[in-house]
Amino acid sequence: MLKKDFPIFTKHPDLIYLDSAATTLKPQSVIDAINDYYINYSSNSHRGIYDLAEKTTEKVEEVRIKIADFLGSKIEEVAFTPGATTGLNILYYGYLKNVPKNSRVVVLESEHNSNLLPLMKWCKEFSLKLEIVKLKNSVEEIEENLIAFLDNQTVLLALNFDSNVMPLNLNFERIIQVARGLNIKVFLDACQTLAHKQIDVKKLKIDALAFSAHKLYGPTGIGAIYINENLISLLDPLIVGGGIVEDVQESEVKYYTGIKKFEAGTLNMAGIFGFGACIDYLLKIGYKSIVKQEKSLAKKLILEFEKLEFIETYPKFLKENSLFAFNVKGVHPHDAAMILNEDNVCIRASQHCTHLLHERLKINASLRVSFGVYSTKKDIDCLIDSLKKVNKYFNSIDG
Repeated sequence: MLKKDFPIFTKHPDLIYLDSAATTLKPQSVIDAINDYYINYSSNSHRGIYDLAEKTTEKVEEVRIKIADFLGSKIEEVAFTPGATTGLNILYYGYLKNVPKNSRVVVLESEHNSNLLPLMKWCKEFSLKLEIVKLKNSVEEIEENLIAFLDNQTVLLALNFDSNVMPLNLNFERIIQVARGLNIKVFLDACQTLAHKQIDVKKLKIDALAFSAHKLYGPTGIGAIYINENLISLLDPLIVGGGIVEDVQESEVKYYTGIKKFEAGTLNMAGIFGFGACIDYLLKIGYKSIVKQEKSLAKKLILEFEKLEFIETYPKFLKENSLFAFNVKGVHPHDAAMILNEDNVCIRASQHCTHLLHERLKINASLRVSFGVYSTKKDIDCLIDSLKKVNKYFNSIDG
């Protein structure tokens, strides 16, 4: 049982943590790696020429190699960021700044605000047309509608690889093939994907991708972006400062031309040490084991939900997935979450940063269960018992 790897369960033995889509818990190996930086290195990277600084730089670059191998990319295509939100802003600013005015950018209305809001901002800033594609009743219809929006005026297709609310399971191989046939760049937000399945950016022919370590059992405040080597020179850096210039004169600044032009300022070295450790942890468990466990948990949760007439799910017919959005009929999600909290059951209650999606679903908010490698069938039993309590408290005559 993997809970033993996570010290938070020693401090909180009754914790039922079912909010891994928001942030994952951290295994001891990741915590140790962060502490290792502060105890044994504690110096800036890519700056000093003394031993400690050079060792820190070596370690940072080792992690960059690890991330490149993890994504199936080249080392020269990976940059560290403070997280996916910053990474997506870097990508969209850098690329959209230089495309023709009135070009089209296509996105789905199910997108997380970290993907959607930067697109809104930079499309407005650079006089581009943002096309927000509406959801349909089936995945097949969504795919057809999305593809129908792509044309010769479209310069970018920007999507979450996986929704943080409901399973879409889009056929990205087909979608990307159509986009590439029209010379459309494809940028993906992989935050909700890489803890559950691996992505090979070269096989999929993705142009750029962003993700955060804290969704992968790593530390907060650190992420990475992948940018295809043929695209790097076309992107201007959003954030400028120390560490990304070859020369500075009063009349001219000469920036690096490679991937490191996106790494202005001091990197989060402790976070990077933890980043490397969380990838090691994921690969040690193995995606085959992760998928097997998640399928088992999903089957149990779906079976239990089907027994409860007071549960409303989104979508109505559930598929095996690592997360599920639902509501207790007649109960506001915040009220339900407060009752669950009394039983130490932690789930998300909000719009999950997907306002447009919740508007499409015609609900103010929803509850969300999301699994991690430490999730168990006992956790689901506790959740179901607490939901029954919620329903009895709010909906029963003698509640």
